[in-house]
Amino acid sequence: PNPTSGLLIIEFFFPATGLRGVAIYSSTGQLVWKKSYAASAAPADIPVNLSYVASGVYIVQLVYADKVITQKVMKR
Repeated sequence: PNPTSGLLIIEFFFPATGLRGVAIYSSTGQLVWKKSYAASAAPADIPVNLSYVASGVYIVQLVYADKVITQKVMKR
């Protein structure tokens, strides 16, 4: 759910074909979490523990072979 108090789960309704990585940045641009994937190794859901970061707005970046998708998430 958004906002989250610690555990963020990124779920894919369709196979995440072409997903190369996921990165989460603070609102100031600092990288706080990153995971890379091989061409066919992306799981159907990705758990991310944000309990160690301060409250605030974070940017989730999904990097695909042909595009980048960004979404904001709030940590309370």
